[in-house]
Amino acid sequence: MERETWRLIETFGCSAEYAMGLDEALLRSVGSPPTLRLYSWDPDAISLGYFQAFESVRIP
Repeated sequence: MERETWRLIETFGCSAEYAMGLDEALLRSVGSPPTLRLYSWDPDAISLGYFQAFESVRIP
């Protein structure tokens, strides 16, 4: 059984725009290895799904 190599990308403290842009680029990259993404945003932000309305989010 052949072992597959994974890629680790850590982007702690980056902007939400950068993180989402990187996710989109990774999604569009064909033939890339499996990827584990660990990140945090600075400043804090919220990410909504394509069909998720802001009104559906409960903010404490």
